[in-house]
Amino acid sequence: MLDTVSMGKRIKEARLKKGLSVEKLAEILDISVVFMSDIERGVKCPRMENFVKILNALEITADEVLFDSVRADTDIYLSKLTSKMKHLDNRQIAKVEKIIDILLSEFC
Repeated sequence: MLDTVSMGKRIKEARLKKGLSVEKLAEILDISVVFMSDIERGVKCPRMENFVKILNALEITADEVLFDSVRADTDIYLSKLTSKMKHLDNRQIAKVEKIIDILLSEFC
């Protein structure tokens, strides 16, 4: 089932990143400000035509709006890591943690 509230939040986040007001986006899309606001609050779901217009105006993909793919990917990786570490003792877990800290220091 489509989570219109999450979808609306993602649309709003994308709009804010673009520096657009809800009024300006509604004007670009040729829809009412009330309707655009309802979409962002998850009260209404746009028809496909308006959904595509929103994506194009905000220069985002449907995946970015419909799915929280970054969180989902992170959850998958964490789940795999947790599963692999279940059979380790505390000493081994401490070593893994040190290795992860070293690796992360390379990226931060």
